[in-house]
Amino acid sequence: MPQQGLIRVFAPQTGVVTQLDVYEGIAVRQGAPLLKLSAELQSASLGATQGEITRQLAARRNSLAEERLRYERLRDQQTQTLSERLEALRLEQTQLEREIDLQDERIRLAKRAEKRHRKLRRRGLVSDQQVQRAQEYRIEQDARRHALERSRLSNWQAMLVLESELNDLPLKSQAQIANIERRIAEVGQQLAEAEARREIVLTAPQSGTVTAIQVGQGGSVKTAVPLLSIVPAGATLEAHLFSPSRAVGFVQAGQRVLLRYQAYPYQKFGHYEGRVVNIARSAVNPGELPSQLAGLTSLYGATEP
Repeated sequence: MPQQGLIRVFAPQTGVVTQLDVYEGIAVRQGAPLLKLSAELQSASLGATQGEITRQLAARRNSLAEERLRYERLRDQQTQTLSERLEALRLEQTQLEREIDLQDERIRLAKRAEKRHRKLRRRGLVSDQQVQRAQEYRIEQDARRHALERSRLSNWQAMLVLESELNDLPLKSQAQIANIERRIAEVGQQLAEAEARREIVLTAPQSGTVTAIQVGQGGSVKTAVPLLSIVPAGATLEAHLFSPSRAVGFVQAGQRVLLRYQAYPYQKFGHYEGRVVNIARSAVNPGELPSQLAGLTSLYGATEP
């Protein structure tokens, strides 16, 4: 087996091989596609159920994306409307302040006229009725001044409300958009999971040479059976040999050995030369041997380490 170990590729789920991209002995790079595996289920009314789920999830994701765009446009419109209203209120506030200044001047003139009428009345030059009209005019101007002041206060309160709404709008918008994006991410995750259940692509976990392919296009696969194996690129082949404890004393590191392969009779193909690299320092119980080496117990005994 390769010194780095033989890489066995297993299916993550049961399904059917829809496409086989490799063949025996081909060299592949890490990440290269090996095969496509489909777990699609067919429904009598809907057909490919996973495909229908995928289409529904994709439509929902597109709908959420459009909702986000509509909300962003609505936010921009609200921002523009609030800004225009706030600007109009500021202009109105400036106009009210000018009117209040003019009204203050009218009040000063009305007070002077009333004072002058009172002096003239004491001299008998005007009647009480004229003095009363001057007083009423001054009171009327005071009332107008209070009305303008109330209007200015009301306008100022409306400006504060609009400024607060304008300042809060970005925060509310960000929270709403974040909620929509979170829902888009959730749908995207569901879509990815649905696509994975529908059809997945198995890629090479490491560069090397493909061997021991046990599946074909259109064949069903199970998770417990390897689909194929990959011999790592540049790997050095080494053999793991087992011997009874009574013979291990005759084996030394660096010793030259001759190997026989069952598939190639030594009488015709000869032996393969090798060298002992290292020797294990502990014995292995026969019950701990891999299943493919279970036959060794019949050669050396069921209890001999």
